[in-house]
Amino acid sequence: MKRAIKIINVVGARPNFMKIAPIMCEMRKNEKIIPLLVHTGQ
Repeated sequence: MKRAIKIINVVGARPNFMKIAPIMCEMRKNEKIIPLLVHTGQ
């Protein structure tokens, strides 16, 4: 079995959270992907 792929999403402001939310939800459904969310605090 292959290892899961880690995908890092970098988000800086609130509007970006709104844009990335549906993408993160879909990535979490796939067991071959480990989505990570990084907030820069901007």
